[in-house]
Amino acid sequence: MKFIALWQWNYFQQPRPFYYNGLANRQLRSYKKSAQSFYDGLEFVYDDKSLMLNFFINLGDVYSFLEEHEKSDKAYDDALKINPDDAYVLNNYAYYLSMRKEKLDKAEKLSKRSNDLVRDNPSYIDTYGWILFQQAKYAEAEEWLVRAVKLTSKKPLILEHYGDVMYKLGKPSEALKYWMLANEAGGKSETLLKKISTKKLGE
Repeated sequence: MKFIALWQWNYFQQPRPFYYNGLANRQLRSYKKSAQSFYDGLEFVYDDKSLMLNFFINLGDVYSFLEEHEKSDKAYDDALKINPDDAYVLNNYAYYLSMRKEKLDKAEKLSKRSNDLVRDNPSYIDTYGWILFQQAKYAEAEEWLVRAVKLTSKKPLILEHYGDVMYKLGKPSEALKYWMLANEAGGKSETLLKKISTKKLGE
């Protein structure tokens, strides 16, 4: 019994069981359990920078899902201290800031860097265009968002964002067209459906 107990103790002093448990709960959308597992597991990561980076990345994502934004931002900042050129972190951090309409100058810099590192990624391009939209730079936003649409016509959020910028540029019929395309591509949010029914952006 003592041997088993010692084995169990050693097992749970390793970070990977916490990491995989966090991933499993994230997949199940049990975000509180996921965040706790990632947080607890960090204590046992010592000299593996790659693993530590992945802990911080997942904490940033999961805390964002939980709307614990301060914790999410800190996790992303910690991830960027390990690898300032992680394009995934740069993009996600920038996008979540833009959705909250916070620190948009920082978000723009993060997103621009992700696009410098990875070319022709429609999600990264969309993020940058969306940040420009939030900054009311609608003509510039349209240039980026149309690139994202050309790269993929099946992502509802990208189509919706393009519809939004069309509306701001005084093209309501084009806006409605892309909102409907977003809906056909699988977009079912209440916000999108309201835009379609009212034919207005409805800010």
